[in-house]
Amino acid sequence: MKLSAQATIAASRQDVWKAISSPAAMALWQNGYQSTVMVKGEPGALYSVANHIFEEKGKKVNVSEHISSLSPPSERISELEYPVMKQKVHVSLKGDNPVSVSIEIHATMKAFSLKIFSAWLHKSFQEKLDSDLKQLISVVEPTDSLEE
Repeated sequence: MKLSAQATIAASRQDVWKAISSPAAMALWQNGYQSTVMVKGEPGALYSVANHIFEEKGKKVNVSEHISSLSPPSERISELEYPVMKQKVHVSLKGDNPVSVSIEIHATMKAFSLKIFSAWLHKSFQEKLDSDLKQLISVVEPTDSLEE
């Protein structure tokens, strides 16, 4: 199953990169994010391994992330392992203020029974990706302040 989302963000590439690379910032834009425990390396570093905990429908979900390719602040490729699926996530940033963000996800279900429902699940996963990207935009784009 392939998912993708694109957006233009009115912020510096460095600010967008920090938001997608920092576990502390993930809580601000990834729906359901709870915490991260580093298994190997530093957060957001090449070849690092982290266990992320998300809450989905009232249940805790453990997600293991391995960063396999990194070219800051332009590209990041991670392998994510959920209890029921694996994902390869490719994030690409181009330009600077505004930044063009592209996220591509290739998901593979572990159980055959879930593969049968992949078309239905695709819609749900795409909606979450779109929602997360909108939230990322709201976190990194500067807001206009009201003058008194």
